[in-house]
Amino acid sequence: MTYKIYLGGSLNGRNYDECKKERDYIIKRLSDAGIQVLDPLRGKSFRGQIIPVENTNNSYLTVPELIGRDKKDLQEADLLFIYTADKCTDGSWLEFGYMKYKLDKPVILFAKERKGKMSWSDTEANAVYDDLEEALTKIINYWSR
Repeated sequence: MTYKIYLGGSLNGRNYDECKKERDYIIKRLSDAGIQVLDPLRGKSFRGQIIPVENTNNSYLTVPELIGRDKKDLQEADLLFIYTADKCTDGSWLEFGYMKYKLDKPVILFAKERKGKMSWSDTEANAVYDDLEEALTKIINYWSR
C-alpha cells in the first residue's frame, strides 16, 4: 500500500519560488521513501503578484474549485503535514480542522518557532516538531511501511 500525505502550508503572501523550493525538497524526501505527496501547489504558476491555478482547459480554477480539489485531496490522504505551522493562514487551519475533526485523520506540524507555545495546536496535532529533518524522518519511518 502506498501512503498519501497532503502537504499543507501557507502560500498566501509568500514568494512562489520559495514555496516551490521548500515543497520540492519535502516532496523528494517523501517520494524517495515511497510516499505519495498531494501538493496543493501543483498546477499553480506565478504570474505577477498572484499565484493562479490552471486547470486542464488552460483557464483558471475558481476559489470554490480550488477548495473542492483540496478537500478531495485531504479525503484521499492518510496524513496532513503542515510544514509552515509557525505562520499558518486560514486555509491551513481549515485544512487542519477538516482533516482532524471531519475526517478523523492525523495531522503533523512543523513549527520551529512556536512549538510548545500554541496550546490548541500543540494539544490537538498528533505531533509537533521544531526540526524539519526530524519531522520528515519520523514521517518516513512510520508512513513508508
